[in-house]
Parts: sequence; C-alpha cells; structure tokens
Amino acid sequence: MKKILLLFGVFSLISAPASLVVACNIGSLDGSDYLNGLPNFDWTNSDYGDGINFDNTNSQNIINNIGNINDLGNVKPSNTGHYLNYSKFNTGFQWTQNIKKQAVTGVPLNKGFMPNGNYASDFGITSSARKYLRMNSILDWNPQKDYDAKYNRATVPLQKRQFVATYNSSNQDENINYNQLGFSTRKHRTFDNTIVGTKNPFENTPLNWQYTNYFINWSGSWFEGPIVPPPADVIDSAHINGTPIFGNLFLDGYHGLTKEMLKDFLSKIVMVLIK
Repeated sequence: MKKILLLFGVFSLISAPASLVVACNIGSLDGSDYLNGLPNFDWTNSDYGDGINFDNTNSQNIINNIGNINDLGNVKPSNTGHYLNYSKFNTGFQWTQNIKKQAVTGVPLNKGFMPNGNYASDFGITSSARKYLRMNSILDWNPQKDYDAKYNRATVPLQKRQFVATYNSSNQDENINYNQLGFSTRKHRTFDNTIVGTKNPFENTPLNWQYTNYFINWSGSWFEGPIVPPPADVIDSAHINGTPIFGNLFLDGYHGLTKEMLKDFLSKIVMVLIK
C-alpha cells in the first residue's frame, strides 16, 4: 500500500508541473503566422475597397495631348507576398478591419485612437496568457514611431481669408457662426479612408469653405476609436481656404462606450494637466 501511495505521490510531482507548462503554452506568442495568412485586399470591393469602377480605356477618359505624357512602362510592385509586421511600430490603435487591409497592402490610414489600445489577439497572438494583454495604449503612443502619423499632417498652413458670408436675414445676430459638422471619412468608418492609394478617399466632399467659420470632423465610434482627427487631404482643403478645422472626441456611451475603455484617456488628461 505504501508503495502505491509513494508511486502516486511521485506521479503527482511530475505531472503537475508538466500540466502547468502545457497550459501556459497553449496558443501562439507570435502573430506573424496570422498576419502572413491574411488574404489579399480586394480594392474593387465597394464595401472595403475603392468603391469606384474607373475604366481608363473609355473614350471619354482618353487624354488628347498624348505628346506630353511620359510612358513609365509596367509597374513592378516590390515586397509582393510580404506583410506589414505590427510588432515593428507603435500604432496608437488599429481596428481589426484596418489590420486586414494595411497588413497586406502597406497603405497608410487615417488615425483613430482607442485610448487603451488593442488586445494582443487583434494581431494574431492566441496564447491564453497573452491574448488579452493591451498594446498601443495612447499613453505609449509616439508619432515618431507611427508609420501612419506623417500622412495625417497638413502640408498647407492655415491661410488668411476675408470672410464673405452674409446674413441670412436682416435681423440675424452677428455673433452667430456657421460651424459645419461633417463626415470626412467614407461611410463614417475610419478603416475605409486610405490617405494614399485610393481614388475615393472620403465619402463627403466639403464645399463652400468661404461660408464656414469652423469645420469639425465628425467620426469615430467605440469600436473604431472614439478619438479621430480629420484626414490630411481634408485638412489641406480647409487650410487652403482659410478655414480652421478640428478633430472630434466621440465619447458616445449610448452605443457601447464604457468607463473601462476611457481609463488611459483619463490618465492622459491628468498627465497633460500636471505638466
């Protein structure tokens, strides 16, 4: 009997650590297989791609003065079959739809910030011990290490202008301003808005800048990132016309935003106020 108990005791000492090791190693600690296995992006898809069927062989699109055109020959893309490895830079947050597009195309995208960042599982890490860890918190974001950031900056400084708007009626209060609240990302979803590499960068083209005192970019949601700056091309359009333009903090609890999601956002505000 003692031998049997001793045997069970030895087996327990051996099997318990072994079981622990197996449990901790369930899943992948590296998301490269996931990113490498993503399908090619469909630019012709009206929901996720360009959305415009542009026929450059149509007679209406032919340029008559062909003599001024330099034939560049066939374009040979580099890095075909490769993927963008998100472990190499700090994104400040990437929505899962962004990842599926950017990882296989390398295109820069308009910024969107989810204050607490991504879960590691968003980048293909399946380890039970790590997949729910946070990455890319707004507290750690560094524009110098974010490949997208340089494409989200204006290239044109805000120009001076003579405001030309007139009264709508003779008794209109002169202190009333027209501050446009507009969507400048396609379908109101940030992942659709590619700064480079699309013929349709935003859904709504703002007009009549000369009648706008301020333009406020309206976008963002609890799953895309509630902090969304306007796209760079829209910023330049506003600046050329002398219109100040602003981003938006869309803190909409009605559609799913929670206190936990704002933890790092509130921490960032405190850090700024302390400074």
